[in-house]
Amino acid sequence: MSAALRPEQVADYLLEHRDFLHHNPRLLAALELPKAVGDNTVSLHARQSQLLRVQNSEQQERLNGFIANAQASEAIVRKLHTLSLSLLAQRSALHIPEAVMDTVAHVFGLQQVAIRLWGVLAPYEHLPCAQPVDDTTLTFTDGLRKPYCGPNAGFSAVQWLPALAEHPIKSVALVALRTTPQSPAFGLVVLGSADAQRFTREHDTTVLDLIGQVMSAALGRLMPD
Repeated sequence: MSAALRPEQVADYLLEHRDFLHHNPRLLAALELPKAVGDNTVSLHARQSQLLRVQNSEQQERLNGFIANAQASEAIVRKLHTLSLSLLAQRSALHIPEAVMDTVAHVFGLQQVAIRLWGVLAPYEHLPCAQPVDDTTLTFTDGLRKPYCGPNAGFSAVQWLPALAEHPIKSVALVALRTTPQSPAFGLVVLGSADAQRFTREHDTTVLDLIGQVMSAALGRLMPD
């Protein structure tokens, strides 16, 4: 008398002979599987169809996620492109700080934008962005190796933003300006929002870092070589 087949042996055989049920339709029609809930049974074909529907639904959700990410990435690229074009179009360095603030406000939907630069060339010392900056902010900015994104923790630089008593700044992004990643900071860009969730610690700062690099390259024209 032959030994009984183990379940895994049957499974391996069916995987190696995927047309077995096709050549044995009587067996396919007779097979039934219990439902996950209740005592009713369904055919093998019905269960396969159910599994395929579940798999298709999961794949569609993943595809939708990929599409959403691609669309978000495309939107970011377009915004960075617009910012870059705006700054490249400035023939005079005098207008770059204002162009930065106007473009960021328009493209990124942020009305609360401020810039401070220190050590600018003499022709630009009269600009609003060249106003004096306290030593604490200078030290903080020089140590800011990646953008800060989170709640307004009482940063003195937030006071550079336009006063909005009825809409206090609840979240901020602080981006240091540098000629190279290793260079000392020569400025700071402050982005503020009355929405506490606009800038949070959980947000990826990669885009802010790219924006900072674009702004640094443009605003560097106001700095000594």
